[in-house]
Amino acid sequence: MNGLGIAGEIIPTKGPTEDGIAIFLDSGEAFVGDLLQEHEASELDDEKAKDDWENLRRMGVSKVFPSHFSPNELERKKTYPKSI
Repeated sequence: MNGLGIAGEIIPTKGPTEDGIAIFLDSGEAFVGDLLQEHEASELDDEKAKDDWENLRRMGVSKVFPSHFSPNELERKKTYPKSI
């Protein structure tokens, strides 16, 4: 993306499909496409989607832009209840 003058990278996401991507900008925004919303990933106990959200945090994402919802701020720390 740097070759296009965009400071960021394309990263793979695995939830809810194996072929998803997110566009991460060095400024802290991420366009996450159809990645399950974080609360949905938790409710459905979707480990892959929860891992994607944790990865976005590690990368320093502060604001997410999903395909079908309004943009929102990403909480710095999220803990998921362990499934039984």
